[in-house]
Amino acid sequence: MADNKNDPIDWGGSDFIRIRDALIGKTHGDNYRHLVVRIAFLREFWNDVDVQALVSRWAKDTGLEEAALRVASCGKRLAELAGLEHRGELLNREAFTVDEQNVQGFREGIAEYMGLYRAYFERVRILGDTFPSISSEAINFVNVELGLPYPWLAFALLEGFIYAVTGVALGLKFQIDTSYEPTPLSEIEAPMLEISFRTRNLESVEDALSRLGEELGNGAAYLLEPVLPDGKIPDRRLYALEGYARWYCRY
Repeated sequence: MADNKNDPIDWGGSDFIRIRDALIGKTHGDNYRHLVVRIAFLREFWNDVDVQALVSRWAKDTGLEEAALRVASCGKRLAELAGLEHRGELLNREAFTVDEQNVQGFREGIAEYMGLYRAYFERVRILGDTFPSISSEAINFVNVELGLPYPWLAFALLEGFIYAVTGVALGLKFQIDTSYEPTPLSEIEAPMLEISFRTRNLESVEDALSRLGEELGNGAAYLLEPVLPDGKIPDRRLYALEGYARWYCRY
């Protein structure tokens, strides 16, 4: 993390898109393997020299780097007043107390910190003015320079850029580390289904209930067609998948 303009900046990186986006396997097991590969790939991707250079240039061109370093510098002074080892701990108000002789200075520092904090996020908000050009550059970088046909990767690059610079401001480093999360039924669009049921003349209650249960079962099976089956979710040899992804990203 950078505390002043002379410190090197570790831009970190993270996969902040919903982890089930662009996972198009036929089973949850397929998607889980896809996820393992994607995470390993993104970790290598963010460590790439060209990616780091691109993100650094975006940070400078947009003014986010300067604004983030102002927040970081003020946060460092506050952390020292609070006796904290690192300014990232400022976000945990229960982790520290301020000595009485430092209370006034800390209050003044907090006012300055919050002002710089708001100014930083205001700059993030107005980033929309330059976002079209950055978005185009991200897409060109992924599709042309890297030759990768992954629309989600350009989106991950843009979103990771914002979170990485914010991490510099707040003293946090965001890591690429998540788990597979199947899409809940509440978010899956149901296919159109209409069920009509009538009892038959002289039909017994037992027979009617049997037919009704069969028709409802068929209807439920139809509704579940868009839901992926579990498949075989791997619990071993994940290191091999990760290794393949790292190799692919490097070469």
